Amino acid sequence: MTRPFVNLRSQNRLGELAGQLRRNLDRFLAFEGVVGNLLCGGLSRGYADHLSEIDLTIFLTPKQYAKYQHEKTPLPIGVAVIDGYLYDIKLEDYEAALAREYPMVALWDLSYAQIVYDPQEKLAALGGKAVSAS
Repeated sequence: MTRPFVNLRSQNRLGELAGQLRRNLDRFLAFEGVVGNLLCGGLSRGYADHLSEIDLTIFLTPKQYAKYQHEKTPLPIGVAVIDGYLYDIKLEDYEAALAREYPMVALWDLSYAQIVYDPQEKLAALGGKAVSAS
């Protein structure tokens, strides 16, 4: 069975935005306790146009996630412009994400997600939650 994908009528800027993320990956690793980074949204589904943002979830250890709830983060969280590109950056407690029960819509969204950084292959353990390293 083939999966549905968007066909853009405008220029697909996927390569440009993916390159921007790769160039800035070290900045997203500046968070203490990073378990891994997950690309979501349109980019993970293979499309990006002039309205697209780079949706990135940064998974942290529970201790560091709790710390960043009360302390300043190395980069802005939420919607922010970094180097002229729009990002939507979300922090997640890895262990809470692993234990969470996801609704069907969230599982569908996660099924398109792409692992960007996972040195200990911990995000792969979310495989039961439909995450794949495509």
